[in-house]
Amino acid sequence: MSRNIAHEEDELSGDFSERVSILLNAFKKPSVRPAVTGNEPELWLPVGVDIKKQMEIVLQEMMVNMNKHSKATQAFIGFSVVDNYLKIAYRDNGVGVANNKKTGMGLKNTVSRYPEN
Repeated sequence: MSRNIAHEEDELSGDFSERVSILLNAFKKPSVRPAVTGNEPELWLPVGVDIKKQMEIVLQEMMVNMNKHSKATQAFIGFSVVDNYLKIAYRDNGVGVANNKKTGMGLKNTVSRYPEN
């Protein structure tokens, strides 16, 4: 399998907010439609291609977890810049993860994509 990396980078350098909207809308279902704030084109302008790639993967995993595990009926995703850092806030009214339950690979992989601060 081959990939056209130049084409992928062109897509990520365009209006990334539209790409994020399409991704999030793909996970909407009648029982839960996440409210989204701050996903504006200007937010993504200073963000590099590598970070955008990671953000796509993180957002996709968050949405999979919301649909598959949380049993949420409401969800919120907020995008903002705080002290020159891209901040993504996610909340839902789902069941959460029990303290004694081992986390799955999806959550571990998602957390590992965030840099230490």
